[in-house]
Amino acid sequence: MRLKRATLGVVYVVALVGGSLAITATSASAEVVDQVTICHRTNANSNPYVEITPDVAGVLDGHAGHTGPVWDPTLKANHIKWGDIIPPFDYQDGDSVAHFDGLNWPDGQAILENGCAPLEPPVQEFGSLAVTKVVVGLPLAGTPIDGAIPSSFTAHVSCDDGTEQHVTFPGCGGAGTPSQVDGIEAGSSCTVIEQDTAGFPTGSAVGYTPLGAESAGVFVDANATTEVTITNDFSGVQLEPEVVVEQPPAAAPVVQAGPAMTG
Repeated sequence: MRLKRATLGVVYVVALVGGSLAITATSASAEVVDQVTICHRTNANSNPYVEITPDVAGVLDGHAGHTGPVWDPTLKANHIKWGDIIPPFDYQDGDSVAHFDGLNWPDGQAILENGCAPLEPPVQEFGSLAVTKVVVGLPLAGTPIDGAIPSSFTAHVSCDDGTEQHVTFPGCGGAGTPSQVDGIEAGSSCTVIEQDTAGFPTGSAVGYTPLGAESAGVFVDANATTEVTITNDFSGVQLEPEVVVEQPPAAAPVVQAGPAMTG
C-alpha cells in the first residue's frame, strides 16, 4: 500500500515493505510534468508500439491500465497482449505533488529511448482465415411478408493486425466456395460478420461456427487456416397467406322438355 502526503514542500511516499514502513521523500521542487511521452501498444507484431505524448490525465486515465509484459516477438502467437511502456514521473495533484511509478519500467526503457521501435526485428509469421457460406430453406414456398432473399451474401472480416476485407458468396441457396483471406499475422483475433441482415425476411436466422466468431472473434495461428462457417437459415421465414379465389357455384344443368307424346 502506498500513501502520499506533503509537508513543508516535501512529498513523503509511505510504503509497506515486508511488514515495516519504508518512507522516502521527493522534493516538491522536483520537475513536475504536464505531458509524458510513452509507448502505446498496438495489436501488430510488425509495429508493436506507437510513440505518443498525452497529458498526465490521459496517461493515468487512459494508459495506466494497459498492463501486460514488454513486447517480444513470441507474445502474439501465444495470444498474449503486451502492455504500454510508461516512464515514472511526478505530477501536480491538487496542492501536492504526486508520483507515478511507471509501467514496464525499466524493462521497456530501451524501447522507449529507441522511439518506441523494437530493438530486434520482429519474427513475422502468418496464417489464413477461410469463410464458408451455407444456405438452407430455399427456395421458399411462397412470398415473404417482408424483406427479400438476397442474390448474394457479403461478410466483413476484421482482424486486430489491421486486416479488413469483404468476402462475397452466391445466393439462391447454394453453398459458397470457401473464401480465404491470407497474410494475417499469427496470433491475430478476427471477427466475421454478415452484412445487411436487416433486409432479410422476418423469420430468417444467421448462425456462426465456431460460436462467437462475429463477436469475440477467432484466433489465426501461424502456418494454419482457421475456418469460419456462416449459415443462413430461411426455413422459418414468414410467408404471405395464400389468396384463395372462390369460384361461383356451378349452375344446375338446364333440361329442355321434349315434344309432348300423344296416344
